[in-house]
Amino acid sequence: MLDKIMRKLRQFMQGRYGGDSLQRLIIVVHLLLLIVNLFARSWIIFILLFILSGILIWRTLSRNIKARTYENAVYMSLTRGIRRFVRLQFRKFRDRKTHVYRKCTKCKAEIRLPLRPRSDAPRRKGVFKITCPRCKSGLSMKI
Repeated sequence: MLDKIMRKLRQFMQGRYGGDSLQRLIIVVHLLLLIVNLFARSWIIFILLFILSGILIWRTLSRNIKARTYENAVYMSLTRGIRRFVRLQFRKFRDRKTHVYRKCTKCKAEIRLPLRPRSDAPRRKGVFKITCPRCKSGLSMKI
């Protein structure tokens, strides 16, 4: 029974766009507005929720794959800097016990320096001479 339903759904979605990064953003905004509207009880937010639901359904079921792909590409290019910043902050937090991040004074690249050369070695301290992987300049950095 469930296999038959899944096969029919797959058949229905064949040739349709489906989901992408822009739709994930719309879903997050939709959920946030839904939570806000639980407390605010605003008819304007309700109309916005209705419009966002329509956009989600329209984009998912669209057969104009070229246009939806273009819209997603525009969204991805507009948010490239924000996504890069968030990824860097996540990596800094994840590596906070094993690495330190410093900026190159010449090209402003973020350089990841290990706090220990090996896991059993003592923690590094002091000034170290390194070479920037991007601009190849020699730098002295304090850890």
